[in-house]
Amino acid sequence: MDENGRYDPPPTDHAWRLEISEVTEGTSLTFTHNTNFTDIDWPPAIDGIISEGEYRHTLNDPNTRMDVYWQNDDTYIYVGLVSPGAGNEDDGKR
Repeated sequence: MDENGRYDPPPTDHAWRLEISEVTEGTSLTFTHNTNFTDIDWPPAIDGIISEGEYRHTLNDPNTRMDVYWQNDDTYIYVGLVSPGAGNEDDGKR
């Protein structure tokens, strides 16, 4: 909106995230400009919490029950990891 060539959080720049579930042939989405903005800024916050939709890609490994999330820009790849383990060094597994 402000034509500075980069993304600025709403309301400066307008951004929305729309989700479609159960996509089938012929699925369409009607969108009307509104002020229900979603901040889609990147990179993700380094806060220890991975929110729904925070990363563009995800992979679940059923053997380890770990979830790997990742997204990249022109310079970096950002990776988030969720593990069922407690992180206890004394768990006897080495």
